[in-house]
Amino acid sequence: MDKERIDGFRSAFAPGETLFWQVPAAARERMAFYSENLPRLFSEKITAVFAVSDHYALEFMRFLQGQGIRVPEELVERESTRRLPCQTL
Repeated sequence: MDKERIDGFRSAFAPGETLFWQVPAAARERMAFYSENLPRLFSEKITAVFAVSDHYALEFMRFLQGQGIRVPEELVERESTRRLPCQTL
């Protein structure tokens, strides 16, 4: 599933428009990877991050917050995530 998501994401952009990082599987190694690559977020003017799962997204957000980098503290409500009326069966 993750590979399909990554492939779909990458195919939506022209070559050279995205910076693709494949993070290590082990949590400790990921933290080291994030630390080592953090300067690139600023030097390459990264404006968005795509994660293949909520787990990785939250982990990276927490890492950034731990580094003093502000990330949205509230989720933006969109039409695709609106509440639907509940019906009793």
